[in-house]
Amino acid sequence: MTGREDTQLHIRTLGGLDVTVAGAPVRVPTRKVQLLLVAVAMAAAMTASRERLIGLLWSDRSDAQARGSLRHALAALRKALPDPSTLVAPSGSVGLDPAKTECDAARFLALASCDPASAADLYRGPFLADCDFPDSAFEDWALAERRSLHARAQALVDAFDPVGATGTGREAVAGLAGRLLETDPACEEAHRALIRRDIAEGRRNAALRQYEACRQATLDALGAEPEEMTRALIQAPDRNNGHPETDRSEVRPPEDGSETSTHPSIVVLPFKNLSSDPEQGFFADGVVEEITSVLSRVRDFFVIARQTAETLRDSTMDTREIGRALGVRYILEGAVRRSGDRARITVRLIDAGTGTQIWSDRFDGDAKDVFDFQDEVAASVAGALHPSLRQAEIERALRKRPENLQAYDLILRAYPHFWAHTKADNAEAAVLFETALEIEPRNGLATAMLAWCRVQDVAYMWSEDPESDRSKGIELARRAAAMADDDPATMVAAAAALTISSADFALAQTLLERSLRIDPNNAWGWMRLGWLYHYDHRTEEAIAAFDRALRLSPYDPFAFNILVGSGVARQIRGDYKEAVAFVEAGLRSRPTMLWGYRGLASTAATAGDMDKARAAMRKLLEAYPDLTISSLKKAVPMTLQKHGVYWEGLRKAGLPEE
Repeated sequence: MTGREDTQLHIRTLGGLDVTVAGAPVRVPTRKVQLLLVAVAMAAAMTASRERLIGLLWSDRSDAQARGSLRHALAALRKALPDPSTLVAPSGSVGLDPAKTECDAARFLALASCDPASAADLYRGPFLADCDFPDSAFEDWALAERRSLHARAQALVDAFDPVGATGTGREAVAGLAGRLLETDPACEEAHRALIRRDIAEGRRNAALRQYEACRQATLDALGAEPEEMTRALIQAPDRNNGHPETDRSEVRPPEDGSETSTHPSIVVLPFKNLSSDPEQGFFADGVVEEITSVLSRVRDFFVIARQTAETLRDSTMDTREIGRALGVRYILEGAVRRSGDRARITVRLIDAGTGTQIWSDRFDGDAKDVFDFQDEVAASVAGALHPSLRQAEIERALRKRPENLQAYDLILRAYPHFWAHTKADNAEAAVLFETALEIEPRNGLATAMLAWCRVQDVAYMWSEDPESDRSKGIELARRAAAMADDDPATMVAAAAALTISSADFALAQTLLERSLRIDPNNAWGWMRLGWLYHYDHRTEEAIAAFDRALRLSPYDPFAFNILVGSGVARQIRGDYKEAVAFVEAGLRSRPTMLWGYRGLASTAATAGDMDKARAAMRKLLEAYPDLTISSLKKAVPMTLQKHGVYWEGLRKAGLPEE
């Protein structure tokens, strides 16, 4: 075999640890050096700061000793790798070339939401199973990653719908379910996946046997019957193919009219205390109160008061009945386990209309400082719910008949077009935002999003009349800012339009800071603040804002924009190899984002990878055949014109001056 695969670095972390190239093990002197590769491969864009790596692997040493140990480890890796260029280590960071590296855990996370069958094949067991950890800090990190990946695997099998899936896909997910049951026989998510598979294939008796196995396992492990969701699979008629009562045509809106609410409504139910100590119920209640309080500050959600939710503590109603009783579209439920200072909180978001699970996650941590831990969990839940609820609301809007659409529904329908970042999609999004304004002329969010569309047309050189579109965008953004009230989403969109058009950085920053005071977990707000700081030559602040946005919402539809921003900001800081890795990660996340090749061409050129820079420039000029340095400077924010290293990179990559 020749070419790329000869030197492709494979890092297998699920079910053990193996590092190979072309099937042969990579010989490194110590396990710590292997684990260094793992920590880098699992970082965003496969790039980690040196401080982060030192903190994970040499936390017990002085700064000078730790840095020396890191240098020795990097030198050993360069000797061990057949292609030393796979490892990039500019000042301040360590990275792996994503084009030459594959890590099964990172790929599993990337595929879990878009290709469940392929993701299922990758999950062969717990993260770094049977590995000894040389540092307590690394052990804490690895165990947290293990729990997070395991929870993602459980959510994957629980969400998988066998109806319409190929036989190969069904067996891949069934295989993962079987592996999960090997380590936890009472894993109901895995049992449910196998029950659904059997029902979908017409093997009712096999499904009943699987349910009995689940029932016995939960009785043995927990002293309790299976969850109602599991029982409902067996009780449901076959026509639902294993997903109880999910026939959308039979779903009726709540009688109180909540289905016509302009924002998603949600109730946070009292969490179950799964600890042996009944006193831990107070800890669980504190977590629920903090989550409810944080969500109540988010303008995007209508949240049922805590006192009302408390009346359902011992209710026997199922989620659909609760939805009808409270007039809510979504239910957040959870459970708390606490042993000493360690706590685990599991949460699930349920569609109250269908009873199906939309999203789930687990949070583990040190509950020694109860209030800090509750704050951390509440922020994580709120940050994760933003994209999950937004996607659920988009799907709900798409199911509506056109004559029943409201302004809010039209905005939701516009979002996927807006995220696509193509000329045609941006135009379609603008039409939907304009139609929303015809229905509701003072809709601040529609006004702000339309402003964002108009200035994007200019910035990405899609406009036939740039000056007119820029003026319209600025006018709409100022109008939206005046209508924003306390709506963070409107403020963020208006600020985005103002920064891209370079109209008023001071107002844009005021809007973004105000939006983040109201909703500090808004990833879009941190993303746009990162771009504002980048345009304004505040590089370190830009990188910190982008990093926070990515931590809050790593699977956000706008993650590609966060990654590209992180890349070009790192280019200004001088971390050229790291910059390339981030921009490439953004392009992989959104291949239609052709303007992103501007960033790749420039960063690759400044990193000295001229083959990659010229290839990116060819793609850019295919999309923009008349592009020049001069015409591009007229399109981008004026402050960006002063980023000399960016323009020098484009010149090196081959973009003509005139």
